[in-house]
Amino acid sequence: MKTKTKKTRTERTMTIDGIGDLIAFVARGGQDALNRSDLISVNGALALPLDKEFNLLHKKLQFGERCAVLSQNLTCLWGEGGDSHPEITGRPLPQHRIRTCYATATTWKEAFAQVDAHLDREIAKIVDVVETRRKALADAENDD
Repeated sequence: MKTKTKKTRTERTMTIDGIGDLIAFVARGGQDALNRSDLISVNGALALPLDKEFNLLHKKLQFGERCAVLSQNLTCLWGEGGDSHPEITGRPLPQHRIRTCYATATTWKEAFAQVDAHLDREIAKIVDVVETRRKALADAENDD
């Protein structure tokens, strides 16, 4: 007899030197609302680190209009407090700010893949803008 384990929640962490941990969560959300469709939904959340002195997004991530992540500019008040959305994260994250997304599909696998891909694209935006800034400073220092 073959046993199939169903994925209900995943968590991935990426550390950016000098900034901290970016944590991506994906969790089953259930079936879409009755008045919308018969599809199932999967929720995603991205947790970005806080500045150590204040309950605001880390200073080195505050790119404002230069970078929008999950449809919100990276300002000091990006996302919500780290105690929001425990149904997705599974625990409070007091040192992070959180923003969510979701996808609907006919299968859990498809919906998980959609949310994972969306979060990967959003994380890539952050990595790109941070690396671009670091490279600009390094290039300025190395200019003869």
